[in-house]
Amino acid sequence: AMYFYARNNYCSGRLFQVLFRLNLSAFFLCAAMNRPYILYYACPLHTMAFLVTYGILKFQHHNLNYQQRYGLRFKLIFLAILIFVVWDLNTGLFDLLFTPFFSRTGTAAVPDGPLWEWYYHSHLHHWIMFAGIVFAVNYPVTTLLLQKMETLPHWYLIHLVKGITGLFFLVALWIFIKGPFLSAKYSFDSTHPYFTFLPVLAYIYFRNINSYMRQRHIKALKTIGKFS
Repeated sequence: AMYFYARNNYCSGRLFQVLFRLNLSAFFLCAAMNRPYILYYACPLHTMAFLVTYGILKFQHHNLNYQQRYGLRFKLIFLAILIFVVWDLNTGLFDLLFTPFFSRTGTAAVPDGPLWEWYYHSHLHHWIMFAGIVFAVNYPVTTLLLQKMETLPHWYLIHLVKGITGLFFLVALWIFIKGPFLSAKYSFDSTHPYFTFLPVLAYIYFRNINSYMRQRHIKALKTIGKFS
């Protein structure tokens, strides 16, 4: 999402390059192990998230006036409504959209059928597409706020503001751990899409809390992240 939003590059070459990288290994694993594609569910999940992000951001991307004034807000509202109707309401739209790609017939590897397996795994992460775009488009604003925070005239003001923000994240993380995280499996699964962003945000905040932390990273993980 950040790549498309920042560079406004929606060429088909980029689209097929990412789809190729996401699915090549899974394709050969399916062929070699004679196992259904849905068992490597991370690949279809990432593929769906990428295609939805690509489609939402590409719509009217050439119209800068539309994009800058209200277009992105409308597109995010549309995406949120679509996700809610498909996954959170029993309208039959989920079956209509994904039955052409996943069978209902169970097999030894997937007893409940690929369609049910896809619903289970996609439901766990169905809001991640919306959250990812929101995070990406707000990244420049967040960076600017952090820079302004670190240029406050007194060091104790910097620590105070960062401490209050950090305390908020710690309280939110504590509520998440005491509530959904420690609940039974199926109860946790049902609430996972709505609370999973809390530990992610907390990690991002504390991982980048000061310039010392931001200037250091494991180069191997950075390299792997570019190609995995």
